[in-house]
Amino acid sequence: MSRQLQSFQQNRRPSESEQLRQQTSMSNMSINSKIKRSPSSTTSTLQSLTSSVVYPLSPSLRWSSMQRRRSEDQSNKQLGNNDKKQSSSSSSQHSSSRRDRTKRSHDPVPVSKPAISVAPAPAMYWSRAVTYGHAPRPIRAHTSVVANGVMFVFGGTDNKGGFAKLHTLDLDTFTWSKPTVYGDIPQPCRAHSCTVYEEESKIYLFGGGDGPRYYNHLYVLDTNSMTWSRLQTTGPTPSPRRAHVSVIWRNHLYIFGGGDGVHALNDVYSLNLKENVWSLVETKGGKPTSRGYHTGTLVGDKFVIYGGSDGHTCFGDVHLLDLGTYRWHTVSLDPQVPRLSHSSVCIGSYLFVTGGHDGTHYCSDLLMLNFVTMAWEIRKVYGQAPTARGYHTMVMYDSRLIVFGGYDGKHYFDDVYVLDLSGNAYLVQVNNFAIDLD
Repeated sequence: MSRQLQSFQQNRRPSESEQLRQQTSMSNMSINSKIKRSPSSTTSTLQSLTSSVVYPLSPSLRWSSMQRRRSEDQSNKQLGNNDKKQSSSSSSQHSSSRRDRTKRSHDPVPVSKPAISVAPAPAMYWSRAVTYGHAPRPIRAHTSVVANGVMFVFGGTDNKGGFAKLHTLDLDTFTWSKPTVYGDIPQPCRAHSCTVYEEESKIYLFGGGDGPRYYNHLYVLDTNSMTWSRLQTTGPTPSPRRAHVSVIWRNHLYIFGGGDGVHALNDVYSLNLKENVWSLVETKGGKPTSRGYHTGTLVGDKFVIYGGSDGHTCFGDVHLLDLGTYRWHTVSLDPQVPRLSHSSVCIGSYLFVTGGHDGTHYCSDLLMLNFVTMAWEIRKVYGQAPTARGYHTMVMYDSRLIVFGGYDGKHYFDDVYVLDLSGNAYLVQVNNFAIDLD
């Protein structure tokens, strides 16, 4: 009789209250398994969760998290369906559930279109950042520079005209702000240049224009006091222009190219930042063709010019100006990649180039020029890349490239994209290198 009762208790259908207690117990086990960590582990997890509000999780953590949530949802659904089936013993239920969750955690995770491929750990990964605060309106032909962990965005235009507003984006929290500024604020402008003078925590703004107007004024923003001032200079001032580029090297601001509304330019000017004196730089060697909407990047003591247009041709050539000798050098590249209104940043021994126009259409690809081999390279990039655009900006901060704004011929953008870089993406080359011009 005792054996029959035991068999009956094992095979009978659990009551609803017993099933509820059993499901609650399993849920508590799942919750407890997540929070049963050491204090250091908990702190690390909280920091990860905080940063994930700003930056997406790394590919492996992001997908593991998605898989885990999917697995738990399926497990709960399976528990609910057990109401209609005969349950096994408590131990076999726990064992089976663990096996099911382990198996399902390796199932592929469905994603919305466009499909985003799973990235291996040492890969570059695009994602659209979640931002907070008062963001700028959709704009193009603005400038973005980084000072003390903050991205300063000034000017730009949309289909209604130019702007003279300054916005800042905290690159640790991804929070937009519109700071109060003082002093002599620049006029609305686009296609100007902004360059950070780190030694004095200042940003130098030169040129630009708005509508039919072209400027050659020079403004300085003190990032500590948030005060603008128009700098009074001496010497031969560059002609009014926009779509030029500028860099700072050894206390000098260098300006190259651009357009004045009549024709493109290929001259070089230098401003002594200690004495506020302009000078026309007499260069040697073969000058680049006159152009605007190119990029100019400082690589050591070399001013690297890539792409641009003279209003008729989209260029794909690369030129280096040695700032120590003022001699131009042309880089022989095969093939050349035409590009204008793009953005570029030097990281290690690579020039990273995003977006722009190739003379036919706007682009969304990532180009990498290896300064050691002097050749273009193609790397697999995962995630959700920015849509095709030009006239955007790109800056580097904390092993990430930050892309903001732009224009695709129809739409203006105000989105922010982040390219997470891995050591395998660019640190395979020696960072301490010199460009061989011989």
